[in-house]
This record gives sequence, structure tokens and C-alpha cells, in this order.
Amino acid sequence: MLDMPFLSKETYRRVELTILQAASKAAQKSMDNAAEQIRKTKRDVVNSGVSVDSTWQKRSYSSLNALVSCISIGTDEVLDIEAMTQFCRICKSLLRNPKTTEKPHTCRNHKGSAARMETVGAYRIFERSKFVRNLCYTEYYGDGDSNANDALNDIYGENSLKKIRMY
Repeated sequence: MLDMPFLSKETYRRVELTILQAASKAAQKSMDNAAEQIRKTKRDVVNSGVSVDSTWQKRSYSSLNALVSCISIGTDEVLDIEAMTQFCRICKSLLRNPKTTEKPHTCRNHKGSAARMETVGAYRIFERSKFVRNLCYTEYYGDGDSNANDALNDIYGENSLKKIRMY
């Protein structure tokens, strides 16, 4: 024992939010650098091949949280991520206690089945790729267990996505 007092809940949460902001900023910078490596000196939108996959908090189709990632085939670096959630403890506590001083926020960003999280997350990533990264993901390397290809097939125009199964 170091004979040190415990952190209060408020102090712990403040430190936690500071770490979250720093980690988010570092992740964003890393993804921007990965996109820049693909584009190099070109200023126009560049076509790129990507692998999209997701992971869930729990096994099976009962998970309330998932993370969808988009990885460049050329550089093997993460280009974008989409955190998906159907549940938030803070939102739930705000609903139970309307007199709270905490600011309302929206973090629940998916309604529907856990199986659709990968498809919805991939669609969001592809949708913002032109504006955020200056990239068009035209080759989709998937694992074969996702319906994302059907949803993404015409995202940049008719039959603009070529699906290639890697494994």
C-alpha cells in the first residue's frame, strides 16, 4: 500500500476523458497519415483497395457494441474506423434522472441487429471516404461472411465496387 487516497469519481472521469481525447487525436492523425501515404502527391481522389472487417464485444449476434475497421491493402494501415453501439449507460441514467446536470449526448448510433452492424459501419466509412480521406475504396477485400458488398456496390456510382475475397 502506498497510503494514497482514491480518486473521486469526478476526477477519475475527467482523467478518463483527457485520455480519450488524446487517444482519439492520435488515432485520427495516424489514419490521416495512412491516407496521405496512399495519395502521396496527387491532389485528386485516388482509387484504393481496402479490407473491411468488424469485431464485436460479445460472440454471436447478441452484442450491443461493435467496431468496424477499414485497412488499406497497399500499405496495411488503418484508414478509418466506425464504433457502433446500441446501448449507452450514460444515456440510460439521464433518462432515469432528468434533473441531472450532465449534458445530454448521443452515442447510440445503431438500431437493428448486431449482424447488420458491419454492413452499416462499412457503408458509413465508404460514404465519408471521398470527403474525409480523398480516397475511393474501389476494391473490397472481404472475408465472405458479410453482406456489406451488396450495400456498397453502387456507393460511388453504378457497379463502382469490385469485390475480391481474400480468405
